[in-house]
Amino acid sequence: MTTKLGKYIHFEGNEYEAANVTTHSETHEEKVKCGECTEQRFVPFDAQAVEKHLKGELTIGVYPMFPDETCRFLAFDFDAKVYAPAELRRDVSAIREVCAELDICMAVERSRSGKGIHFWIFFAENTPVNIARKFGSGIITYAMNKHHELPFKTYDRLIPTQDSLPKGGFGNLIALPLQKYPRKHGNSVFVDDNFNPYADQWNYLHNVKKYTITEIEKFIRQLTPDGELGELHRMETSYASLGAF
Repeated sequence: MTTKLGKYIHFEGNEYEAANVTTHSETHEEKVKCGECTEQRFVPFDAQAVEKHLKGELTIGVYPMFPDETCRFLAFDFDAKVYAPAELRRDVSAIREVCAELDICMAVERSRSGKGIHFWIFFAENTPVNIARKFGSGIITYAMNKHHELPFKTYDRLIPTQDSLPKGGFGNLIALPLQKYPRKHGNSVFVDDNFNPYADQWNYLHNVKKYTITEIEKFIRQLTPDGELGELHRMETSYASLGAF
């Protein structure tokens, strides 16, 4: 699966590797999914690759799930293609409100297009994807209980999008921030509560909290004391009962 700029990130063991999809795709007359390709050619994801990303010489995305089905971050991808502007502001504000209430540190990035928002929660250790996704689902459930107008499609915006790797695949991709060209327009950068870019992006990232598995599990208990979606289910049942009258 190629991207417009022909680059993506693949995890190999505990090392990130950038795949040269341009070379890969040239070995096929038709497009072939990367996971099914027998001619994969990977090059190291190193300081030089990062430098090229920051200089705008290539665009790097990341598949967050390791082969052992752990990850080092959870992202919420609020895509402008899925949301109307008013819906986007509503859902983003609701998630931010929950994180502020429970003191959950979440980095907020304006997307490459400038029309969407990415939330990033970083982990201090390799974290099982199912635990990371329960954390994200818990945040959404908590927000939906406070803001009943939030749609269920909000759950679909979590990355990783599944608890396990698809057979022969890498999972879902998200573009890494701070690529030069969108950055020149104030996009693909981290923003404050007023959606203004931080003056020093590196200093901001340096101070973003990274969570351990123990801390994540504590948050999950706070967010969903009755179990995943328990509170939300009861709330919807009561509404259904009222509708019968």
